[in-house]
Amino acid sequence: MAGKTLNELLGNLQAPFAEVDWKVQSTTKDKSRGQVVPYIDARSVAERLDEAVGPEGWQDSYDILLAQGDSFVVRCRLSVLGVSKEDVGEGDSLKAAFSDALKRAAVKFGVGRYLYRMPDVWVEIEEGRFIPRSTVRALDAAYRRFIETGEWRLDAAPAKAPAAEPAVAKAAPAAPAAPAKSSNGNDLARLKGELAALARQGAKLPAGWERVADAEVLRRLVERHKAN
Repeated sequence: MAGKTLNELLGNLQAPFAEVDWKVQSTTKDKSRGQVVPYIDARSVAERLDEAVGPEGWQDSYDILLAQGDSFVVRCRLSVLGVSKEDVGEGDSLKAAFSDALKRAAVKFGVGRYLYRMPDVWVEIEEGRFIPRSTVRALDAAYRRFIETGEWRLDAAPAKAPAAEPAVAKAAPAAPAAPAKSSNGNDLARLKGELAALARQGAKLPAGWERVADAEVLRRLVERHKAN
């Protein structure tokens, strides 16, 4: 790896993961069916960075932006071979927020970005939040086929997407908000107005967001929740 540039190593960073985990992202109102999505954990991200550029080829640093009750917002600055990118993570604990921030910063280098192109899949779930083991096995098989051939086919019959909106509705995609400076009071007011509107639409914002005085943090929250 010595002497190689980041561009030469991007293929290693962006390569699909052999295995992923699955989680329920949203459910029908009766919680009998759920939309499931693949994800990777922070440990997998760190291992990918080690494999692609070596342990000495990347560094990460963090800033705690919000810690209120069980809501935390953390900014991660990830540097890979001298190139730095950053993003903000959220969680109900500091550990969860740190992990989320690292994963989101790594996506900007292409780590796991392909997962966002996976098709939406609805399946029957148990107790409103658990994916049956047989369904997980079918999802794993479909994932392996997808990364090998580019074809997505779930052999087990998935649940049909509900005609009505799911309990956790997605906001329509929107263009990212323009960068804002924390010293600009007008930008702070505008961004807080957008977040208040998202909250009225059902977005789950971190507790205490109204007291955040950093426009950059608010802008990233707006982008995050408009994209979800």
